[in-house]
Amino acid sequence: MNNRPIKFRAWSITGKCMYNWEQITVNQGSLYKFFLWPDVYELMQFAAKPSKTGVEIYEGDLIKFTKQYKAELPAEAIFEVVYRDAAFCGENTDWLEYLGELMDTGDVEVIGNIYEHQHLLQEVR
Repeated sequence: MNNRPIKFRAWSITGKCMYNWEQITVNQGSLYKFFLWPDVYELMQFAAKPSKTGVEIYEGDLIKFTKQYKAELPAEAIFEVVYRDAAFCGENTDWLEYLGELMDTGDVEVIGNIYEHQHLLQEVR
């Protein structure tokens, strides 16, 4: 059984800023605005335990994987964290890997997200 806490962060499409879980939940009832205004906020769910540097991993994060655990994977690759097939995964143009399997190697680092670090997306897509 997964004991991962359920929490979110939100990207403000209009304000171009990220709201963390504490900011979302600081005012009672404020969480609802993030769900009710999908044209204003892009919600991202907490996906996994923290990376090797202690950074929490959310949907939309860009992660760098630096250890080859399968022969067919490159020794270093950048993935976008997505929710596919009822699981959080690391996805890029060539691969779709279950995030849990990548995390088990211990060599996953959050290097940005798809909103604030778009220059890194060219390595993913």
